Amino acid sequence: MAIGGPLDAARGVVLNAPHLPFRDFPLLERLREDLAIPVAVHHDAAACALAEWHWGPDAGVAGLAYLTCGTGFGVGLVLDGRVRYGSSGHSPEIGHVRYRDHGPEIFGKPGCFEGFGSATALALLARARNAPRFATSTPAQIAALSAEGDREASEIVAENARAVGAACALLADLLVLDVIVLGSLARYLGRPWIALVRERFEGEALPANAAHCRLRAPMEDVQDLSGLAAAVQALPSPAGG
Repeated sequence: MAIGGPLDAARGVVLNAPHLPFRDFPLLERLREDLAIPVAVHHDAAACALAEWHWGPDAGVAGLAYLTCGTGFGVGLVLDGRVRYGSSGHSPEIGHVRYRDHGPEIFGKPGCFEGFGSATALALLARARNAPRFATSTPAQIAALSAEGDREASEIVAENARAVGAACALLADLLVLDVIVLGSLARYLGRPWIALVRERFEGEALPANAAHCRLRAPMEDVQDLSGLAAAVQALPSPAGG
């Protein structure tokens, strides 16, 4: 199973997920009890990163990151063929990293990357403008207005893309990655949004790191394959390697 975090992947415990009704929930244990079959649990971004590393166009690269850019803003890392969790087993949570001193609040932390770079953030950024026309707008509605050429909606989408680009630069400079896969928003907003992300990324990252690291949209079936990737990662290695 692939599930949103924060997650203690070593124990299969969902910690304090802001978008799920779980707090310290022993998901792995419950599934094993209820299903009576082998179960593997991964952070959703990590599972998507594994799927891209196994079957995507950049399969087998040394350093790959997957940014969810969806309901939340999570990151999955596959480094030298292994999904990366902390020594405690906890998932890395770039969404909690401070991006601005002020801004939409998620994780109980105003100004974090998730409040600017997730799909959810489109609505939060719109409401922060105190414009009555956006009072009840959904992310999908804002994206649609932007696609139609609405100036203010386009500014919101651009602000979101700049935050994602800054997060990509942070990852590329810290980890010297080969590829960063951009999740849901890349699929829904398409090439214009990816171009805005790339523009900010190239302006923020060290030139050598920006030149080396590819940004792209995910495989179309990455979320379907993410659960399979979690299972493959849990399988014992065949005899002889």
